[in-house]
Amino acid sequence: SRPLAPLAATLGFEAVYTGKRQTLTDSTVASHTVCNLTLSSAPSRNNWEWQLGLYNLFDRRYSDPSSYTLHLGEIEQEGRNWRARFKLHF
Repeated sequence: SRPLAPLAATLGFEAVYTGKRQTLTDSTVASHTVCNLTLSSAPSRNNWEWQLGLYNLFDRRYSDPSSYTLHLGEIEQEGRNWRARFKLHF
């Protein structure tokens, strides 16, 4: 992460690698890397804090193995998406 002084915010980047995994149906889910970008403020004097995030930055298509209760083999995950969070400390 890197501080951005003019915005009083921090820019963060992460890359999450997951290796190939076997599913319950004995197939294999391919390995993948998903990158995320976040912009976060520090708590301000008026107790507000915010965060903006862009997840799966490069819109990578990937799947994760399903759980024992679903018996689907694999579940396709979300493409690129974003989230905004605003917090008031009191």
